[in-house]
Amino acid sequence: RDFARRLQARRRLAARTGWRRKGRGLRSPFGLGQLTAAAVTAADRQGPTFGAVVCAYTLDRFDDLIEAIESLRAQRRPLDAIAVVIDHNDELSARVAQRYPELIVTPNAYKRGLSGARNTGIEALQTDVIAFLDDDAAAAPDWSERIVAHYTDDGVIGAGGLIRAKWLTGRPAWFPDEFDWVVGCSYRGMPTVVADVRNMIGANMSLRRSVFERAGVFSTEVGRVGKKPVGCE
Repeated sequence: RDFARRLQARRRLAARTGWRRKGRGLRSPFGLGQLTAAAVTAADRQGPTFGAVVCAYTLDRFDDLIEAIESLRAQRRPLDAIAVVIDHNDELSARVAQRYPELIVTPNAYKRGLSGARNTGIEALQTDVIAFLDDDAAAAPDWSERIVAHYTDDGVIGAGGLIRAKWLTGRPAWFPDEFDWVVGCSYRGMPTVVADVRNMIGANMSLRRSVFERAGVFSTEVGRVGKKPVGCE
């Protein structure tokens, strides 16, 4: 009975988290466009401090990167910190830093690749929880408050959520929902309510800082480098 009560409580907290992924002809508004950001002061925020890391490497996705950053700045529960890590691209770094002087904009301090960029972001933030956002993804307006709600449970070390794709030219008739993982999105067969999961999809992923302190950071021996699709970092 105790398990059932706790499960019901977690499901009430649970509402799914929406993202949109824009690269490779994809977008995903999750049906939350009618929500607007409301001003929330630091004193109003509850739960752990919460920051996000956006990693980027190419000017080809500059417009997508700006949309990703703006989605974080427009959160209904403002983030405590945002770090933009640029992977060995001085021109991109200069453009982002000029546009967002109030944010943490820093170059990847390690070897080229997503792992080193994420590790740089972890060092740049001092928040209790660190989320990771791809440069071709954008958060729904209530994403941060829904993610943070899960961390009221001390047993939760990480939390993610739904990543939905909208094909700009229409979904191919032959492409089944079970294959949406190929384009980095949630796929049929994944949980549709709050549940324990083995791992999260990197476009909608957050972890407690204590996880990195105990288990270490992302391995630079694996992980995407530019367009090389090497994952599992």
